[in-house]
Amino acid sequence: MRLMRDNVEMTQPTLTTDRLVLSAPTGDDVATIYELCQDPIIQKFVIPIGPNYTIDKAETFVNKVVPMIWDGAHGAEFAIRRKHDNGLVLIGMAGISLPSGELGLWLSEKHRGEGYGREAITAVMDWVTETAKTLEHFAWSVLPENNASIRLAQKLGFGYTQSRDIQDQHGNTVTLLCGALGTGSEWPSYADLPTRSGARPETSK
Repeated sequence: MRLMRDNVEMTQPTLTTDRLVLSAPTGDDVATIYELCQDPIIQKFVIPIGPNYTIDKAETFVNKVVPMIWDGAHGAEFAIRRKHDNGLVLIGMAGISLPSGELGLWLSEKHRGEGYGREAITAVMDWVTETAKTLEHFAWSVLPENNASIRLAQKLGFGYTQSRDIQDQHGNTVTLLCGALGTGSEWPSYADLPTRSGARPETSK
């Protein structure tokens, strides 16, 4: 989002935590983003990435999409880096869309399960809470089979609010579980969710 303080336009900030540095991705990150996004888990569960992710898509994301998101006040995208690596090695991405407040996250395979996702998302939420005073709530959307993302949402305090259908990159209808911070109910299990046809929700084809 575009922020003004004392009539001076701010650039996307660098956020730091105990173990992480979060900053806007640069052209030097394109190859790493492309490489990490060949992971089948990321391609399955991160709908904007999807299958057949190419180096051209990574370049477009870094050089066009990220600046457009920030300059258009639509949110922010942060490269996640470890202080242990001197803040040089990208291990994932975290971001937020505005004004919806919807958070997003993916991590490289070898850095999952170490608490980095929770640490990064908490830093993003703290920053937004301080700077975007009019934000009504934080939101979380996840494919029903993505148990790791649902567990993270629960740890962060997100409750389930509803399901909604969207179109993926191939025009297939997929069902997302949606939640909000500090409200909602227990997240349903994948097996318990009906679809319009009475079957379980689709995730991809």
